Amino acid sequence: MTALLLKNGLKSDNHECLISYLKKNYPSYEYETNIIFGLKNIRNRINYDGFFVDKQYLIKNKLEFEHIIELLIKLITEG
Repeated sequence: MTALLLKNGLKSDNHECLISYLKKNYPSYEYETNIIFGLKNIRNRINYDGFFVDKQYLIKNKLEFEHIIELLIKLITEG
C-alpha cells in the first residue's frame, strides 16, 4: 500500500492512512480493504498485547492474503 501511495505522489507510514487511502480511492475493493483493516487490528494486538496468531488462521486465510497481494501488485503496476 505504501508503494501505491508513492506511485500517486503521496507518502504515509501510518497504517490507518494507508487503509483509508485504499478505501477512498478504490471503493470497489471494499472486501479486500476490510480484510486489510482486520490484519491491522491483529498486528496491533501482537505488538501491544502479546497476542499469538494461530497457525490455522494463516492456513485458512492464505488464499485471501495471496489475492490481496496480487491485487496490490496489479494496482501498482497498471498504467
